[in-house]
Amino acid sequence: MCVEGNISSGKSTFLFEVIGGESSSLKKEAFVVPEPVESWQKIPGASVEGENNVLDAFYKEPERYAYTFQNYVFITRCLQYNASKDFEAQNENNQSRFRVCERSIFSDRKVFVDSLMDAKWLTNMEFHLYNCWFDALGDESLVPDAFVYLRASPETCKRRLGFRSRGEESGVTLEYLQQLHEKHENWFREDDRTASAPKELTENVPEELKDMVKFIEITLSGKKTFPFVPVLVVDGDKDFDVALDVEKKEMYANKVRLFHRFVSEFCKR
Repeated sequence: MCVEGNISSGKSTFLFEVIGGESSSLKKEAFVVPEPVESWQKIPGASVEGENNVLDAFYKEPERYAYTFQNYVFITRCLQYNASKDFEAQNENNQSRFRVCERSIFSDRKVFVDSLMDAKWLTNMEFHLYNCWFDALGDESLVPDAFVYLRASPETCKRRLGFRSRGEESGVTLEYLQQLHEKHENWFREDDRTASAPKELTENVPEELKDMVKFIEITLSGKKTFPFVPVLVVDGDKDFDVALDVEKKEMYANKVRLFHRFVSEFCKR
């Protein structure tokens, strides 16, 4: 499954504390794959300072580096996804039951690329070039079995951003966060297929998750449609101390566990 959400919505905390933390009850059940941010901050083989950080270049000159950055994000995400899949298959001692990735190529396309077009940081030519890459390489092996969407308000994300140490993001504005939030909301609303989902899906959603699970459609251009991909929508606005509030952390972990069991039993492709 892939964890989606705005910048600073709490994805890293959710991944590395609630799911993969040392004290998490899910630690032995999940294999966490973070975004390849280090690859964006230090391009392999590029040793000249100032020329090896495409993330920083994008934030400083988005109109110049938007296509370059988004293209590289797509490539590194695909490479990382395949590498983590191979690791699971080859490591006989790996007892993980499911893999959890930070974001996906689908939020790249549905949220970030569309936002760049709205801001006119991508030309029409670059947009079509990106879609050529996406359509050619976005095969069904990259379609998650499920999504977890951490829904947090732009104001919450902006406040949390002030506590992060990622220098490249120092110039991220509330307006940009609002735009990304709207794109996330539109994606999960416009692709919502919950009303038409089969009863064997909707009726078997665990009682504790009834108000949190929806189903969206994922379509690969000219290839295949996945009409009922489950999404667990989690309230990301509520702050809590992951080190001290063990009970609340376990509550979130249990929701992910129940969701995983539901997906495994009723949503297999």
